[in-house]
Amino acid sequence: MGLFFIYSLKVAFCLIAFYLLFKLLLSKETFHSFNRLVLLLIMVVSILLPWVKVTTAEPTEIAEGMISIESVIASAEVVDSETPEGLTAIQLLFIIYIIGIAVFFLREVFSVFSLIRLIRRGTPLTAGQAGVSQRGVQVVVMKDEIAPFSWFRHVVLSEKDFRENPREILTHELAHIRLGHSWDVAVCNLLIIFQWWNPAAWLLKRELQNVHEFEADEAVIKRGVDAKQYQLLLIRKSVGERLFSMANNLNHQSLKKRITMMTTKKSSPWQKAKVLVALPMAALAVAAFANTEVERVAGQVETESQAVAEKAKADVAGGLAAAEQQPAEKLEVMDNKGKTVSVKGVVMQKEDEKPIIGAAVTIRGTKTGTVTDVDGKFHLDNVPVGSWIDVFMIDCEIGSLQVTEKNASDLHFAIAFDGSASSKSPDGNVFDVVEEMPVFPGGAVAMMDFFMKNMKYPKDAMEAKQEGRVIAQFVVEKDGSISGSHIVKSVSPSLDAEALRIVNAMPNWTPGRQNGKPVRVKYTVPLSFKLKGDADNAADGGVVKETIEKDLAQKVKNLVIVVDGKEVPEGEINNYLSSPEKIQSITVIKDMAKVKALYGNAANGKQGAIIITTKK
Repeated sequence: MGLFFIYSLKVAFCLIAFYLLFKLLLSKETFHSFNRLVLLLIMVVSILLPWVKVTTAEPTEIAEGMISIESVIASAEVVDSETPEGLTAIQLLFIIYIIGIAVFFLREVFSVFSLIRLIRRGTPLTAGQAGVSQRGVQVVVMKDEIAPFSWFRHVVLSEKDFRENPREILTHELAHIRLGHSWDVAVCNLLIIFQWWNPAAWLLKRELQNVHEFEADEAVIKRGVDAKQYQLLLIRKSVGERLFSMANNLNHQSLKKRITMMTTKKSSPWQKAKVLVALPMAALAVAAFANTEVERVAGQVETESQAVAEKAKADVAGGLAAAEQQPAEKLEVMDNKGKTVSVKGVVMQKEDEKPIIGAAVTIRGTKTGTVTDVDGKFHLDNVPVGSWIDVFMIDCEIGSLQVTEKNASDLHFAIAFDGSASSKSPDGNVFDVVEEMPVFPGGAVAMMDFFMKNMKYPKDAMEAKQEGRVIAQFVVEKDGSISGSHIVKSVSPSLDAEALRIVNAMPNWTPGRQNGKPVRVKYTVPLSFKLKGDADNAADGGVVKETIEKDLAQKVKNLVIVVDGKEVPEGEINNYLSSPEKIQSITVIKDMAKVKALYGNAANGKQGAIIITTKK
């Protein structure tokens, strides 16, 4: 949902730019069919252009030295984000946007049903009865006074209009039907549902409907109707309101513009060449979308809007879970609405009932929480009766219990655990407990490949034969960007500077999450700078290969091994480690329910699964 919000903003930018271009260059020209095509293309191009991806990154050539990154991430900590209570401005705008979509969708549905109901109230006439030659058209005559309009294969007009001016009105509305104008209006309305806040979307629809009227007026004049008589008819019919957003009304558009257009000298066909100005405009839009600063802001908007969607999903899930409680407990919760209690409890391992240290305990839907102590115990004050307490821990299943007055003093969580316990730091600002760690695009192998392709050995360090391991630390922000990079362990100024340069050049990561919300995560990465020797020349990339082999060798113990969708014995893993550059991604699944569901009996006695996808 957050990604769609970003996409909608990019579409809006394109619509505004192209509309202004059309208004400036083509809106006063008389080639109506061409203008209609241009307006439809503006909508299509604006919808498609945000999908065009370009990259402005240029890889830095690799010098004679060799650089490797160890696959082990030394530490990862959640940094206190100091997020204010309540919704951010971006999240509030996202909620308003979603509400607007729902309102305008219902508005269009209501308009369609109103049109259908109105048509059924009138007296239908076939094309022959109405005296028109266009087949498949149904003329509907209404007893009420109503402004004439057309909608797909229907023409609706009053009995008075049908008696007094049937030729001019029917010729005009039949032109709308013949040229398929109702389809154009339907497309505009669909676009407006998702761009309801964007003035350009409404103005484009108005311009398109202006062109529709110009085309229909032109068709009436070409059928031999006297222009002055027809203009007088338009003036008489100028009083009235547009009835439906889905219909083409005879008197809907600007009367002055229509009369002026009838008397305007035909534009030169060469004026159509103005549309070529849109090409550099489109290129400018693509370049703007590829700008790193734009992508950073877009990532922040996407992350915050996605958090709103996920919170709504979690609240719905929590409501459904609460509904499944036994009637007696439900009644108690309802009767005690508004009461708060002090909650005490313990979090134990399901297997051996040992305490779990450092588990995150939170009140669902709030930012209030704590962590378990050395005995696995926790204490929370002012907890509303009926709220849910959730327990999170890396490599653990999620535990949830609802608070009542009876169980508040003894909440007991028994959860499956297969990781090492960790705890909150003494200052209360940094956590070691992270549910979803940040991920470099494509995973650890892709990060190593990025470093190898983009780093170069500093010339002065090569001449001085400086080698060593630089340890860099940085923070992956909530929007996935990198900040606060610095050197934890230095080797030399030039090697330190190169390590920081490539760390800062990394693309946005997938941000880490805690309690379902994006958080800032601190990462420490060791980078080894090593000059090539004779032994290294015999096997380029040996250090990278070795670290990958060591890392994977630790992971494959007692796991189901799957390579490109096929299970393989553990002993064959070395066949794939021999060419690490051919590995596209590595995924580890520790949720045994998922492993058993995917691999059945093969998962018996295993602790998880490792899935390797190779490059094709």
